[in-house]
Amino acid sequence: MSTQIELLPEDVCADHHGNNKESREAFDNLLPRLSLLQERVLEYAIVRAEKGDRVTVKSVRYDLNLQHQTASARLTELKKMELIAPTEKRHENCRVLEVTDLGRRTLQAWQRRT
Repeated sequence: MSTQIELLPEDVCADHHGNNKESREAFDNLLPRLSLLQERVLEYAIVRAEKGDRVTVKSVRYDLNLQHQTASARLTELKKMELIAPTEKRHENCRVLEVTDLGRRTLQAWQRRT
């Protein structure tokens, strides 16, 4: 089974921040922890959704104590991997996200590898 980093090895937000040197260095420093952060955010989204709570970038930021840029980037990666998907709903000026069936199966596979 592929790991998250093998599926998405590039900084998905590089174009957004102009791929400047500081942002590139920050992403490179994050790489050893990237897959763990992706897994943590996906697991959080599943648990929150199972409780009937909305998943937004704000909820990820606050509940996981992440900076906005970190939360947003991890959600963007999970969206690109089709593990979560945006809905038409909004909450606190943020798009509500939902976990896909692929996202649920993928988290189970990631957790079995440990």
